[in-house]
Amino acid sequence: MKTPDYNYTYVPPKDSERSWKIEDIRDGRGMGAYTKIKRTAKQPISDSHYFVPYGKDQNFSIAITELGRFHNHSEKPSCKAVKLENKYTIVAIKDMEVGEEITVNYDDYLSTVNVERMNDEWKKK
Repeated sequence: MKTPDYNYTYVPPKDSERSWKIEDIRDGRGMGAYTKIKRTAKQPISDSHYFVPYGKDQNFSIAITELGRFHNHSEKPSCKAVKLENKYTIVAIKDMEVGEEITVNYDDYLSTVNVERMNDEWKKK
């Protein structure tokens, strides 16, 4: 039986190469990721997590990118975390203007056991 290859290559982009930026949300919640250029629906933005298989129909995250650290949860997200081979890629689900926050619904990550889950306390804000 051949052992799967779980190697991955991720080289963080330079700030000047990113199509997004990290900024203070300015409402007390901390930092967030925002677009630096316009995006159209279905257009990939960047990768967020790399993972390996973990049990039946589950994954275990082995690396998180800068975008993965700073995109936030929303019940009405601007993007979706799409599972492709051994990684999640953040993809716009609508046209996005410059400066718009990059958000996903954390339920997109339900098959990955060690990625942050939505907290019911967030709904109170």
